[in-house]
Amino acid sequence: MVDDPLIQASFEELTHILRWVDDRVGPDVSGPNIVLIGGWAVYAYNPYFGSLDIDLVTSSRIRGSLMQHLRDERGYRKVADDQLAFRGVLLHIPAVGDIKIDFATFEFKDLFEGVDRSLHYLVFKERARWETVGDVRLALPDRGVLLLSKLKAAWDRRRRLEDGRSTDPSWEEGKLVKDLADILALIDPERGGDEIDLVFIRRSLLDLGFLVDILEMAGSDEAGAERYGVDLERAGEIVGQLMELTL
Repeated sequence: MVDDPLIQASFEELTHILRWVDDRVGPDVSGPNIVLIGGWAVYAYNPYFGSLDIDLVTSSRIRGSLMQHLRDERGYRKVADDQLAFRGVLLHIPAVGDIKIDFATFEFKDLFEGVDRSLHYLVFKERARWETVGDVRLALPDRGVLLLSKLKAAWDRRRRLEDGRSTDPSWEEGKLVKDLADILALIDPERGGDEIDLVFIRRSLLDLGFLVDILEMAGSDEAGAERYGVDLERAGEIVGQLMELTL
């Protein structure tokens, strides 16, 4: 994990949330009650960076109870801003910064920017697996689904930036760089990327062909490669290998 007080504080909050869910909610025979997505899910597979924000998918009931707990017991406040995709809360830590937690539900269908297609968040539960990070057990999507969500995030950000619809272009550009780095982290064969479900990726790229542009972008974007910690040549090799196997 990067030696950053805010990233470390974010991980501590994530740990608290997962333990709270285990203690208060318990198991669900139909699958995990809460699934971690976003940057911390990538970290669970390839701990190259970490994340500032926490992105969770759960049921409407658990979302309401957990948000109430975080406000009442942890000092969070409810927020609604353009940098949260769904409903969320924010914790301000003096001299450190802000931690944002974004909550989606399994019922949500997330539209792709500028395209009449969507990603149904139930897939995060259907294709979830259990991992252990530190001493915390958590559910997260398999690499293929997580990669699809990261390709979508990068597609949406680039589309908003190109169309001039981003409310904070500088922030969104930074998030796009992180998304591209996360894509590399998920598919790098030297860091577990060779375990990805190639059949799922092949089907997804055939069905959502416009995402191939984002995959190619991850292999040619200098800022994304630098964030991941490789040179541009290596980034191109990582992406090229996956494309050879799936397209």
